Amino acid sequence: MSPHPEVTAFLAQLDAVGRRPITELEPAEFRANLRAMSVLASRPEHPVPTEDTVVPGPAGDISVRLYRP
Repeated sequence: MSPHPEVTAFLAQLDAVGRRPITELEPAEFRANLRAMSVLASRPEHPVPTEDTVVPGPAGDISVRLYRP
């Protein structure tokens, strides 16, 4: 199975900017790279509606987020 074309394009963009492998980065450099890569991510045209709520759990309420289609 091949990766989705958008994933392939994203990985190609990463290769084009010449980033070093994650295992070779200092934490501050890794964080800076994440911030730089965030500009490559696109926002959905129509965001999915969400609702934050709580549900009862055995040890107390559990915070959940519902995503609606």
